[in-house]
Amino acid sequence: MDGPDNAAYMASVMIYLQDSAIDRAEFYRGDAAWMGLFDTQKNLFKTAYAYKATAAMLDTPERLDVTGSDTFGFAALAGRSADGKTVQVLISNYPLAQDYKPHMMIPPPDVQALLKIDFSKLKVLPKRTDIPAVKNLGYDLTIDHLPWGNAAFTIKRYRITGTEDFKLAGKSSGKDGQAELSNSLPAPGVELIILQRR
Repeated sequence: MDGPDNAAYMASVMIYLQDSAIDRAEFYRGDAAWMGLFDTQKNLFKTAYAYKATAAMLDTPERLDVTGSDTFGFAALAGRSADGKTVQVLISNYPLAQDYKPHMMIPPPDVQALLKIDFSKLKVLPKRTDIPAVKNLGYDLTIDHLPWGNAAFTIKRYRITGTEDFKLAGKSSGKDGQAELSNSLPAPGVELIILQRR
């Protein structure tokens, strides 16, 4: 619940929700210890960073067209700021395994003692059989028709993986109204790409 798998899952879900018929979705609570966004000492889990990355998209609320994502965990969302000085792309690579089998999410013993629930009697979702065998190992991204034309811009990439907690993963620059990026992003991983006019 606190690792990169759940972070990529949550980021993909939040991206998919943008085009769904759902008006409102909620995460129960942030301080639910092992099931929340941070631990009892307020250290952020990977999932909290996924929320931060997704929330950053609010800075670029004008949606842009994106192609190349799918509905099986590899999700992308793009937007630009109202002033036309920033473009962002959020990519989430969640490893939805073809042979996925539901498993019982057993809480730590101290939580079990508080809940007094027999977890062996809970039902789980059935096995999915419609998942294609796809391994997305990264992305090749072309961003064109930038709102600032041929002016120079910076590119910053922030990443969430098993070893990265929404930290700067790379910085570069560009010009001529287009950016081309190609990077590995093995699942589970999330990357926020920010292009800003200089």
